[in-house]
Amino acid sequence: MILHTIALCLGFIAVFTVSGFLVLAAHSRFLGPAEEPEGRELAGSIAFRIASIYAIVMGLVFSSVNSQFSDAQQNVQEQAIAIGKTYVLLGLYDGPQAKGIQKDLTTLAEQSILELKTGDVGISPLTQTSRLYLRLQRAFFELRADNELQRQLRGSLVRQMERIRDLRAERFVAKWGKATAGFWIFVVLGFGAIAFCFGAYTPNLRRHCYMALFFVFVGFSTFFIFELSQPYSGPMKVTGEAYEEVRRAVLGLTSGG
Repeated sequence: MILHTIALCLGFIAVFTVSGFLVLAAHSRFLGPAEEPEGRELAGSIAFRIASIYAIVMGLVFSSVNSQFSDAQQNVQEQAIAIGKTYVLLGLYDGPQAKGIQKDLTTLAEQSILELKTGDVGISPLTQTSRLYLRLQRAFFELRADNELQRQLRGSLVRQMERIRDLRAERFVAKWGKATAGFWIFVVLGFGAIAFCFGAYTPNLRRHCYMALFFVFVGFSTFFIFELSQPYSGPMKVTGEAYEEVRRAVLGLTSGG
């Protein structure tokens, strides 16, 4: 996974670096450097303005996708904790119904791990996980309460299940910071315009080094925006470690009991 991430990052950097130098080479071959200082100043002024807008937009989009990637991680962690709390409350409830629900909760944690591992996080009513949610909701509402303690626990359990359900709904209806096609068009066109403007300067080693650093920076930034904008797929996706911890804790309680 780490090698895959590194390879993909280097691929982004290579694409932008090669593309940038190709634009510079095309400008040099067909137009050549600007002969008058005024021409170079104009090109530099245009490049500076475009680069300023470019940096602001990239920064805002990166901040947005990073924040929403963190929200996706928090959503998974909160739901895993809610599943664990519900399992513990069911242990206090006592009764054959509670045992069956505990088994379904363990299955729910395992299914959530599988969903995140495969990236199959759809909410079709035909999926096994969706049917499991419906069965759990029905089971909680059908729980018998024969004494005051069970009545209190039943209310808490129903609220916990509603929380688990709501977190799942939030996960799939939220706009997880997806970078739109318009943004990627802006990235490509803005990058090409900046590289083209710098072609007005007479090429030398120092300028090529500066441009190479800029190309690498753009490739590095776009890689992270691309990865963070899809929290349930790709090398940097949200994992099911929180559910795995809950499953291990549940197995520990079961074996201890």
